Amino acid sequence: MKINLQDVKWQYNRRKKKYLYCHHPVGVNLMRLMATKNIYFVPFGQDAPEKKPNSMVARMELLEDTVLEALQGKQLQPVVVEKFRYMN
Repeated sequence: MKINLQDVKWQYNRRKKKYLYCHHPVGVNLMRLMATKNIYFVPFGQDAPEKKPNSMVARMELLEDTVLEALQGKQLQPVVVEKFRYMN
């Protein structure tokens, strides 16, 4: 599956932070990217699943490790992390 670049746009939220937007459901876009070669993810998880069920945040302290693994053609595992173990 390919993401059509015409579907992707830059938009701004209320706080004027720039983010990518696509009209496809977020899960579909994420799964398409995860299945794409040479695309690597910083491990991420939910920050407050009770309050924000659709919110995911990356563990930015793993950015350097992710880049080092990506340079070897590997994805740092696990990609999806649990909130209670890592996000305290």
